[in-house]
Amino acid sequence: MANILALQPPVLSAHDPLASSEGGIDPLSSQATYEHLAERILPYVTVRMARPRFLTAMAVGAHVCEPFRDDIAADGVTPAYLVFEWYVIEAFVRREAQLVDRRSIPGIDKVRRALKLDRHVSAATYLKTPKIFGYTGVYRRLAYGLEMLNDDVELDEGGWELLRIWEDEQGLSGFLAGSHGAGAALRDDLRRAVEAGLRNGHTARKRWSHWDTLTRRLDPAAAGRREAQCIHRRLLRADLRQNLHDPLATAMRGEFLDHLEKRGEPVTHMAQEAEFVRSLRDEASGDLWERLEAIDAYEGLCRPLDSAFRLLLHLSTRAG
Repeated sequence: MANILALQPPVLSAHDPLASSEGGIDPLSSQATYEHLAERILPYVTVRMARPRFLTAMAVGAHVCEPFRDDIAADGVTPAYLVFEWYVIEAFVRREAQLVDRRSIPGIDKVRRALKLDRHVSAATYLKTPKIFGYTGVYRRLAYGLEMLNDDVELDEGGWELLRIWEDEQGLSGFLAGSHGAGAALRDDLRRAVEAGLRNGHTARKRWSHWDTLTRRLDPAAAGRREAQCIHRRLLRADLRQNLHDPLATAMRGEFLDHLEKRGEPVTHMAQEAEFVRSLRDEASGDLWERLEAIDAYEGLCRPLDSAFRLLLHLSTRAG
């Protein structure tokens, strides 16, 4: 009997889950149709983009990382822009009480867990697929569409415009090109931190004054007035990238954003989104009305399918 038991394979208990991952973002393959319906209203915007100010963090990071654009960290996989992203999210965790709003910050739970265990932020402790699920991965499509970054995550024309405004509004003279001033000192300190992160394969600062600086200057819910206006203007332009060369789409985009501005508060979850879209139908122009009707109909089809899929996942998990 003992010999038979010895041959049985080991079984994972409920408390020994397989290595967790962020999973897929489109398990039912419904996203392509969603994007097709939404593209003419808000091109390059996806449902995961709740904090457009991450565009500023990406532009700042692109400038900081310019000397290291071809470098890979000691772990053999992490580019410089992701090392900068590690520092930004670590700052948000270390100074979490200072954030205006802690929601919708990619990677913050992973970094919070790493710091609680007194570990550095690294490829092993950050997101498993950071190029998709980190803030650069989430907002990269929008940054490209608004000509803020190019395909190589380097500054484009819009990124330079946004950085000039941010530099001036934050009182960081010299950040872009100077050798003197608060901005130049901050840029150089951030470059030294990124260089150390590349060399070590993890964030390499503990007692650091710039945890406060990064949180205060890049809080995703606290954009400056002119900085926010810059992002808003570029969303309304009709001459950016291929998908924006459409006068009808530009008109619908402007109308939609006007309605969102009149609302006076963000749409923060799915129930509010459906309510907001339906509230526009009595006021929307014919073209926007037709597009919103199609979006609402498709949502009505996909929502119960998604709910049924998640119920099956839940039941199968309970059944072991």
